[in-house]
Amino acid sequence: MSAYALARDLVAVASYHSGWSAPARRLRGKLSIATFHRVLLAEERSQYPMPGLAVTPDELRAVLGAARERFTCTTLADAAERFAAGDEPERPLLAVTFDDGQLDNATRALPVLTELGVRASFFIVSSAAQTGVSLWHDRIGFALPRALARDGAAARSLLAELDLGASDSSADVSAVVERAKRAITSADVREKWVARLETVAGGPWRPIWDGMLDWSQVRALRAAGHEVGSHSHSHPLLPQCSDSELERELAHSKEVIERELRAPIRSFCYPNGDWDARVREAARRAGYAWAVTTEHGSNPRGADAWTLRRCDLSFTHCADRAGRMSPARLVWRLGRA
Repeated sequence: MSAYALARDLVAVASYHSGWSAPARRLRGKLSIATFHRVLLAEERSQYPMPGLAVTPDELRAVLGAARERFTCTTLADAAERFAAGDEPERPLLAVTFDDGQLDNATRALPVLTELGVRASFFIVSSAAQTGVSLWHDRIGFALPRALARDGAAARSLLAELDLGASDSSADVSAVVERAKRAITSADVREKWVARLETVAGGPWRPIWDGMLDWSQVRALRAAGHEVGSHSHSHPLLPQCSDSELERELAHSKEVIERELRAPIRSFCYPNGDWDARVREAARRAGYAWAVTTEHGSNPRGADAWTLRRCDLSFTHCADRAGRMSPARLVWRLGRA
């Protein structure tokens, strides 16, 4: 047990029992938005190259179960509309969001949400829903270890293009993904690099449990009372896009999803949380009513609707040092702006 973990838990518990961190006190008059990504069984998460993006169904149940007792959990659209109208429920508003539109959102997350009676917003990558092709960062994750094992020299040559040499870090999927984001500033060039890595690995591959939501599953989410929003057309880093590419990623994605669902799409999520003034204006111009970032915090009255902050709620963030769900840690994290 580290001194930091002990101090962290003691502060969270003391704040919780004193009422200092109570949501009705800390977050009254603010809009809070929780972020989730993947929901995988424990054995699936152990096979996933970026396990920090995933919670298990039991972890999701624990986190949202504790949250719904202390917050008014709902979709982003519902929460944002109520917040704009001045609604201040006794249990503060908490929008529940899932990024990327992965298959497990339907197979693993939806049953938990249904059980708990919680509605959420799901941000869909429109091209992935059309083609079923995994997002580029997952493709790197599944290809990299296979490429290094199959043809280490060719794999390291590709990594060298990212200024990652033959060091041990070259097998760190998260490090490679981060370098691919920043070292390759063109989405098209990045796509070609990923395809070359997959070729070295022997071709595209993913586990049987992995995949993307298709349109029938997206429609089923909406029919169950959940919100569907856009997460762009192909999940690039939007500040790296040209004006014409931004049009495709923002406006075209919205049009595609609206056509498939026959319903308006009002919410947008910036891929990787990356935005700048030009991207923010493009989101507004495309007709989204609000857009969310990955910047941590809650949103006070008057916050810009197209740069809303969120809070990542992995189970680790909400568990005590013994690995047990801690309502004190949950409200501490959400209340820490």
